[in-house]
Amino acid sequence: MLPLKRPAKVNLEDSQGKKRSFTTTDDIITVVVGPNNVAHLVHESVLCKSIFFNKCLHAGMREEEEKSITLPEDDPEDFALIVEWLYSGRLPQDPKWRDMIRAYNAAVKFLMYDLQNAVVDWFRVELSPLTLDADVVMHIWDNTPEGCELRRLLLDTLFHEILKTPMKFKSARDADGDDDGQRDIVRDRPVPARTDQDGTSVAVMDRVMNSPQLRLEMFWRFADPVDRPPPEYFKIGGCVYHVHEGRQKCERDDPEDTTGPDQP
Repeated sequence: MLPLKRPAKVNLEDSQGKKRSFTTTDDIITVVVGPNNVAHLVHESVLCKSIFFNKCLHAGMREEEEKSITLPEDDPEDFALIVEWLYSGRLPQDPKWRDMIRAYNAAVKFLMYDLQNAVVDWFRVELSPLTLDADVVMHIWDNTPEGCELRRLLLDTLFHEILKTPMKFKSARDADGDDDGQRDIVRDRPVPARTDQDGTSVAVMDRVMNSPQLRLEMFWRFADPVDRPPPEYFKIGGCVYHVHEGRQKCERDDPEDTTGPDQP
């Protein structure tokens, strides 16, 4: 028998605090996840808010007839994150940044644009220059899809922090130079890693320099004005770093909104 797993402590209220209702004809879909075949039971109307699952269940495929979907390569915990979002429309309280990256990747795979946007808004608050950490930077870069908006946010954050305080990113051997902090970005060779005692910003630069693709992306941020974000990008409100289906209007797309992302 398959191990069954229901979403833990699912809030049956939507993001406006209204109770959700389910009709007696709302089927329960079994989603079997991972190599251990963990079965999640989800209302069909809830699951179909994902474009991916809606197509699975309404395209005349076997999944529609059997009311069952199998995801052998996915992580049950990652799937539980998106089920919680599908039911509540809210991110977890006090989430861990690694979980938010996992939720973002699952949202990309299952075409859940609203969840992608919510995670990006969360990182716009959390990924401030004061909390820029080498592990966070590299985990985002190494574990997100190429060209995604979360990576773009990361690149913009790095660019502005290096431009604003270049000396923080210099090693001791470079600190006496007269360049503007860009020499490390264009240097085409790995650098030896340092310990955290050498400073968080220097550790970030070392990790950037040891990632050829990330180093190249940062080079173009400095070399080509087209790739540069606007000044004080982190204060810009409205629909920023978001993705939407077709011409769907963003609920944050308000020209008068200059408050930046909502605080958690």
